[in-house]
Amino acid sequence: MIALNGTSANTEASWSKANVAKAVLVVGAGGFIGRRLCKALVAAGRRVIAVTRQEGIPIPDVHHVIVREPSSETFEELARECEGIVWLACTSTPGSTAGRPMAELDENLAPLFALLGGLHRLPPRKLVFISTGGAIYGDVDAAMAVESSVLAPKSYYSAGKAACESFVSAWAHQSAGQAIILRPSNVFGRGQPFRPGFGIIPTAFHAAISGEPLTVWGDGSAVRDYLHVEDFVSLCIKCVDTPLAAGVETYNASSGEPTSLNALLTHVEAACGKAVPRIFRASRPVDVERIVLDNARARRTFAWQPQVTLDRGLADAWAAQS
Repeated sequence: MIALNGTSANTEASWSKANVAKAVLVVGAGGFIGRRLCKALVAAGRRVIAVTRQEGIPIPDVHHVIVREPSSETFEELARECEGIVWLACTSTPGSTAGRPMAELDENLAPLFALLGGLHRLPPRKLVFISTGGAIYGDVDAAMAVESSVLAPKSYYSAGKAACESFVSAWAHQSAGQAIILRPSNVFGRGQPFRPGFGIIPTAFHAAISGEPLTVWGDGSAVRDYLHVEDFVSLCIKCVDTPLAAGVETYNASSGEPTSLNALLTHVEAACGKAVPRIFRASRPVDVERIVLDNARARRTFAWQPQVTLDRGLADAWAAQS
């Protein structure tokens, strides 16, 4: 089912070839990253078709399409208008589908399969698939995980992402398309909403404001790195804009700065001037203890460099809370 917000899904008659060449289809545009990416693409002069599952998500200056029942026919129609596609759509976290593998198939893999089926009916396109770097490698004892590190998913969420990567790779080889797989670390920043189970930083802000304790799985020594949304969006746009040969390329997207959860919460408390109450519970089987991503390949290929420090990003995100 397709519902339209202020435009027709069949815009072929009103779009010139030049517009089509500059158009980008963003699937999962209603999320925290998706909204920021759409805004940045529009500012860069791109036409954007923004696909969401729900109504009531304000995304200015885009063609907003609501797709509740994804199908190959739907995505073929939408992708026909665009030279590039960015796939951000995802409904799960490592914890939310624990013990429920079919949820990953139904909610995340099947919609992507519908897109790939539609793309096979079109000339080659560029597809940027947003995977995960924070979960797909499992625990990495080395200083940093590189793109060639062995994948060791501990959750159905990360196993689903690994499966999606393989299907995207197969599509690229069968269709002569260009596929870029981005594996981001923990993306954060202004406008990231609080949703239970999603995003440690907005969850920590919520705990500081409400006094409701944040649940720490383990002793707080788990190490991650945190990438500001502005830096991640700038990399996504470089991926869309940079010509690459047909095939598939994979890049880590990260700050490269290791930070334990306990240290992160100390940074959060400094940013908001409030204590973050917390309770400690035993680690879950799906939890990764240490993962820091090497971003050298992305920096080298796209002349990209993270700019926003953890403290500056936290301060800006906290300022948006009030």
